[in-house]
Amino acid sequence: MVSEQTRTSKDKLTKSHGTVVVSKTILGSTVGNEEKIEIRPFVTDTANVAVSYGATINVGDRNFLRMEIRVSVPCYKEEIEDVYHQTREYVENLLSNEISKAKKEMI
Repeated sequence: MVSEQTRTSKDKLTKSHGTVVVSKTILGSTVGNEEKIEIRPFVTDTANVAVSYGATINVGDRNFLRMEIRVSVPCYKEEIEDVYHQTREYVENLLSNEISKAKKEMI
């Protein structure tokens, strides 16, 4: 479900902003509740910043658990450095939380 506010200028319809309702699906199962998020329309060409981190955890008996998280964020070219730092911090926190959860489950 998408809701958009628009404005008309010389018979052109342009998006000023909008919201979308999303839910999370992991391995085919819906997890958590639906939530509304803001969407940001871009009016010029965009860049794309992607950050990917991974970790391998020894779970014993020559078995290992591999986790990888990759987040890709569109942005304006002028925002690349700021978006990179924000995305890197976000991915680091996600991976750290997932590693902590996995280690607790192994105990």
